[in-house]
Amino acid sequence: RKSRTNIVVKNGKMYLKHNTVTEDIPIIIVIKAMGVETDQEIVQLVGSEAVYANGLAASLEECSSLGIHSQTQALEYIGSK
Repeated sequence: RKSRTNIVVKNGKMYLKHNTVTEDIPIIIVIKAMGVETDQEIVQLVGSEAVYANGLAASLEECSSLGIHSQTQALEYIGSK
Protein backbone atom coordinates (compact mmCIF):
# COMPACT_ATOMS: atom_id res chain seq x y z
CA ARG A 1 0.00 0.00 0.00
CA LYS A 2 1.27 3.44 -0.87
CA SER A 3 1.34 6.32 1.57
CA ARG A 4 1.84 9.98 0.87
CA THR A 5 3.37 12.57 3.17
CA ASN A 6 3.41 16.30 2.47
CA ILE A 7 4.46 19.44 4.30
CA VAL A 8 1.79 22.11 3.87
CA VAL A 9 1.57 25.72 5.00
CA LYS A 10 -1.75 26.95 6.41
CA ASN A 11 -2.16 30.42 7.88
CA GLY A 12 1.62 30.83 8.01
CA LYS A 13 2.15 27.60 9.99
CA MET A 14 3.76 24.37 8.77
CA TYR A 15 1.91 21.05 9.04
CA LEU A 16 2.57 17.43 8.14
CA LYS A 17 -0.21 15.92 6.05
CA HIS A 18 -0.39 12.12 5.83
CA ASN A 19 -3.13 9.86 4.54
CA THR A 20 -3.19 7.75 7.72
CA VAL A 21 -3.88 10.73 10.01
CA THR A 22 -7.30 12.39 10.06
CA GLU A 23 -6.03 15.95 10.56
CA ASP A 24 -2.79 17.75 9.81
CA ILE A 25 -0.15 17.66 12.55
CA PRO A 26 1.98 20.73 13.33
CA ILE A 27 5.47 20.02 11.96
CA ILE A 28 7.17 21.08 15.22
CA ILE A 29 5.30 18.33 17.07
CA VAL A 30 6.56 15.79 14.52
CA ILE A 31 10.15 17.02 14.95
CA LYS A 32 9.83 16.87 18.76
CA ALA A 33 8.43 13.33 18.49
CA MET A 34 11.61 12.36 16.62
CA GLY A 35 13.70 13.45 19.61
CA VAL A 36 14.67 17.04 18.83
CA GLU A 37 13.20 18.76 21.87
CA THR A 38 14.63 22.28 22.08
CA ASP A 39 13.44 25.09 19.85
CA GLN A 40 17.03 26.13 19.20
CA GLU A 41 17.94 22.68 17.85
CA ILE A 42 14.89 22.71 15.58
CA VAL A 43 15.81 26.10 14.11
CA GLN A 44 19.41 24.95 13.57
CA LEU A 45 18.26 21.79 11.77
CA VAL A 46 15.68 23.45 9.54
CA GLY A 47 17.53 26.68 8.86
CA SER A 48 17.46 30.22 10.14
CA GLU A 49 16.87 31.85 6.74
CA ALA A 50 13.94 34.27 6.64
CA VAL A 51 11.96 31.90 4.41
CA TYR A 52 11.90 29.26 7.14
CA ALA A 53 12.09 31.49 10.21
CA ASN A 54 8.64 33.02 9.72
CA GLY A 55 6.91 29.66 9.33
CA LEU A 56 8.85 28.14 12.19
CA ALA A 57 8.07 31.00 14.58
CA ALA A 58 4.32 30.59 14.13
CA SER A 59 4.61 26.80 14.34
CA LEU A 60 6.72 26.98 17.51
CA GLU A 61 4.13 29.25 19.12
CA GLU A 62 1.34 26.83 18.20
CA CYS A 63 3.24 23.89 19.69
CA SER A 64 3.84 25.82 22.89
CA SER A 65 0.18 26.85 23.13
CA LEU A 66 -0.79 23.16 22.86
CA GLY A 67 1.47 22.47 25.87
CA ILE A 68 3.82 20.12 24.04
CA HIS A 69 7.39 20.51 25.28
CA SER A 70 8.85 16.99 25.31
CA GLN A 71 9.19 13.95 23.08
CA THR A 72 6.73 11.97 25.21
CA GLN A 73 4.07 14.67 24.99
CA ALA A 74 4.58 14.90 21.20
CA LEU A 75 4.24 11.13 20.78
CA GLU A 76 1.07 11.10 22.87
CA TYR A 77 -0.40 13.94 20.77
CA ILE A 78 0.34 12.13 17.51
CA GLY A 79 -1.00 8.86 18.94
CA SER A 80 -4.30 10.56 19.77
CA LYS A 81 -4.76 11.53 16.11
